[in-house]
Amino acid sequence: MARQWVKRELKRDPLISFVIGLLKFFRQKPQTAVTIGASILIVLIFSLIIYMAYEKNLSRGYSQILRAESVLRSSPDLSVSLAERIAAGMKSSRKIQSMAYMVKGDALYVKGDYKGAEEAYGKALSGIPSEFKPNLEFDLAKTKEAEGDFQQAEKLYEKFLANYDRHYLSPDAHLSLARILIAQKRVKEAAYHLDVVASRHQGTKWAEDAKKYRDRLPK
Repeated sequence: MARQWVKRELKRDPLISFVIGLLKFFRQKPQTAVTIGASILIVLIFSLIIYMAYEKNLSRGYSQILRAESVLRSSPDLSVSLAERIAAGMKSSRKIQSMAYMVKGDALYVKGDYKGAEEAYGKALSGIPSEFKPNLEFDLAKTKEAEGDFQQAEKLYEKFLANYDRHYLSPDAHLSLARILIAQKRVKEAAYHLDVVASRHQGTKWAEDAKKYRDRLPK
């Protein structure tokens, strides 16, 4: 009685039932079972090979991005060329492709091609990793400022500060926004951003710059 009860309870366990059924299938159709097993093994091996190749490709992509970034200021043309090559060759990884466009934008900004930089940053937006998104949004605002489109730059800096006011780039955003507001003679608004930088970042270059701007404001 106890033995029958144990057998009945074992059959209720889905994993054990599956194993029992599998063993039964192997006994009844050994040749078919071996063929299926070999097919599964081949699929697993090919999947592993493809995965390893993909990971190797990703690693190579990241290395190429680091190289493109390392020559960004010393040789921006080379940086642009490398970034374009990465973006064209890494269509399987939107993340790496977006990072390549971001580096391309940075290199074009260094060259003074602000329209080209803005276009590259725009292409990077959809797939950029979340940890780099604040940097990209700041770069877009900076590019608009360099183009002289102060109205759009102001909106982008304000959006950046609304989302990332404690980011390490926030003092730069506050100072940039202050410059734009000073150019438009919006003194009180500019003073607010300068005071934020001065109070939050005492003893830093940011605070010194904020003080310089503050001293030049009309009384």
